[in-house]
Formats: sequence, structure tokens, C-alpha cells
Amino acid sequence: MRLPKYLSPSSFKLFESNLDDFYTKYLAENRPPRMGQTKPMSVGSSFDAYVKSYLHYCLFGNYGKDSEYEKDTIFDQQVEMPNRDWARIAGQHTFDCYKNCGALADMMLELNSSVGKPRFEFSIQGTVESRIGSVPLLGKPDVFFINAQGARVILDFKVNGYCSASMISPMPGYVMVRDAWTSGRKKSPNDRMPHRDCFPTRYRGMMINTIARLEELNSEWAAQLSIYSWLLGEEVGSQDLIIGVDQICGTGSADSNGNPYLRIASHRLRAGANYQHELLDRLTNAWATITSGHIFREMSREQSDAHCADLERQCKALSDTSDPLSGFINDCSRG
Repeated sequence: MRLPKYLSPSSFKLFESNLDDFYTKYLAENRPPRMGQTKPMSVGSSFDAYVKSYLHYCLFGNYGKDSEYEKDTIFDQQVEMPNRDWARIAGQHTFDCYKNCGALADMMLELNSSVGKPRFEFSIQGTVESRIGSVPLLGKPDVFFINAQGARVILDFKVNGYCSASMISPMPGYVMVRDAWTSGRKKSPNDRMPHRDCFPTRYRGMMINTIARLEELNSEWAAQLSIYSWLLGEEVGSQDLIIGVDQICGTGSADSNGNPYLRIASHRLRAGANYQHELLDRLTNAWATITSGHIFREMSREQSDAHCADLERQCKALSDTSDPLSGFINDCSRG
């Protein structure tokens, strides 16, 4: 059995939701080939390249020694080859919508309030201490900054439903939603309005939803962004941390050129202190289970070891590309 170097938000999610799949993906000695990047995944990565490059250039000027933030550099790192031509166009369209509706300008206003340089991170790794132990973590936060009134802000971008044939509703509780089209379709009555479950209040210079915590609305996002914030030095349980997510949602319809109409929801809120401590305890317990070798705790150690051996045999069969039948099965399992 392999021992991973850390837990990430995605690996931890899989650990809690499907332990067999977690073992196969992260612990097996002969892991099957990784599933390729899908189109919906690639458009999010492409947009990420456009928006991070733009923000970094506006804040810091010419790239120079920071050429890692040049658009094509980020794009090539994050978007896999089979989808690049399509993803470049889709990413440009998504960025144009984000810019034209005013969401980008509002993001720049927030970043310009920073008392120091906003941090743009691709990857950050560290060990976080909990009440019951410690756990090594890896995260890839988008933007982190501290504003003039002392608010510590972590920002993330989500692209949901770009390729969907049906409308994707934003997560409830947003402080503002924008219809990101300028012509060809009537805007909704809710354009630039807060969600009905949002009580927008100005907190340390930022408008946030004060009647909801992120874990109540989306526990996956809460776990991901809490982990990111700790890796950036934020105290576990901090209520000075504001979590911002700009969520770009497909509406299920497109313009005459086939470009989807998009809606951008801006979420600004906090994660509860108790939730953060409990999350870190869960992460620590997960890491203790992994490092112990007794992976399937509902079984005896002997039964767990036997089940791991069965999974190893399955993984070895799936990774044997010399066998045409196993190669066919592997292709099917990858979708």
C-alpha cells in the first residue's frame, strides 16, 4: 500500500464518501490511469487562467520574474491537451461575460482595498495541528488578501453548468447575482439583487451574508476553502475570515453563436468556528486511519487487509495494458 504525502480537499471528500475508490485512487500500488480532464472541468481551468492573469497584471503590472502568472503559462499548466482548442474559446467567453457584467470590476475594487500584496497561489502545502493530532494538507487557493479594515479574505472561482442543457441555479444566499449578457435575451427581475436568504451587512468593509454559514449551504465548498485558509496561515475557527466565491452558472440556453448565457452569483460569508474545528478533527482522524494501515475500520484488521488485497488485484488487472480485455474494461471505467 502506498502512503500519500498529504490530504487535499478532493481526496478527503473521496475518503469520506467512497473508501474503496479512495484506496484505488490514492493508496493502491498499481493505480489505474487517471481519468482525463472533461470539457466542463477544462472550461473552469481555462477561465481560471484568464481571470488570474488579468488580475495579477492589473495589480502588479508587467509579469517579469512573475511570468508564472502569464495567461498561456497558467492555461498550459491547467488545461489538458485534448480540450485546449475548445477550452480556450470557452474560457474567453466566460471571462468576457464575467468582465462585461461588472463582476470583474467589483473584484478589482475588493483587491484594491488590500493593505499588502494579494497572494495568488497555485499550490501550497503544510501541516495543520488539531486538538487531537496533526495532518499534512495540500491546497490550491485562488486569491487571498487582507483589507484595510482587517478582514482576511479568501476568494475562489467556480464554473458550474457551462456545458449543461438545463439551467444551473446558483448556491442560495448570494449577496448579488448578475445576468452576464448584454443583448439577445431579457434580463431577470433578480439581476444585481441579493438572494432571499441573504441579509447583506457591511462587515469590515465588505458586504457579506450574516444569516448563513457556508457549511449550511455547501459543505464541500466550506471544507475546501477552510483548508485553503489554514494553509495560508489563518487560525482554525477564525471569524475574521471572509470567504468569497464568484460562481459562474450556465442557464441552459445559448446565443445565436452557440455561446451559453451565463449568470454570476457573488457569495461573501463565513464558515462557523465549531464547523472548522470539527472539520479539522475529521481530517486528522482520516490521516490517522490512512497511516495506521487499518483502512476499513468497520472490519477487523485481518478483514481490512484482505479487502485491500482484493482491491490491489483489481487495480493491477485494470492497469495491465498488455491485456486487450483489461484495456477495454479500463477504458470503460474511465468513462
